[in-house]
Amino acid sequence: MGKSIEALWTARFGDINQPNAWLNGGVVVFESGNMYGGDGGTYYIGSFKVSEDQFEAAFKTVIYDPRYESVFGNIGSEVEIKAKGKRASDDLIVGEMYAIKFPDLKVSFDLTYRATLP
Repeated sequence: MGKSIEALWTARFGDINQPNAWLNGGVVVFESGNMYGGDGGTYYIGSFKVSEDQFEAAFKTVIYDPRYESVFGNIGSEVEIKAKGKRASDDLIVGEMYAIKFPDLKVSFDLTYRATLP
């Protein structure tokens, strides 16, 4: 893979009730093993690692807008998440993620490369 993962990416998250539908999305910055991101009601912060084409992340999501609900449903305002995926191309990572407290509740995600970091 040619492009560095250390960049700005957009994220899309699946819907646990409709396996082939996208429920939400946001932005994520990957830099020096750390990830930072957010969307219209949640921010995320954590770490990531890449080995060849394999992607893994561990992060916390925090809901800052009380009208908002997690893609996992109403499971709390702070949720610890693990994600695993594969770099399908220079511009795309696809995979699944789950809340640590509910490991059988999986949600698909994809990440699309948008810009290099300054």
